[in-house]
Amino acid sequence: MEGQDTVLQCFYDLEGIPLYSVKWYRGRHEFYRFSPSEHPSSKIFPIPGIDVDVSTLFIIFIIFQHFWS
Repeated sequence: MEGQDTVLQCFYDLEGIPLYSVKWYRGRHEFYRFSPSEHPSSKIFPIPGIDVDVSTLFIIFIIFQHFWS
């Protein structure tokens, strides 16, 4: 999908276990991490060719919140 926007979503049923982290990679290079126990909870690691749109990251938190309850 070179040159096109892509939406990544993570759906996971934790079955009552606290979420430690979610990490997204391109090859061996991490470009995004969500760790609810860390501050800040979201971290973006710049790598060439990937631009994370921080204005849409709230969607990820809503999805995770659903599974935490």
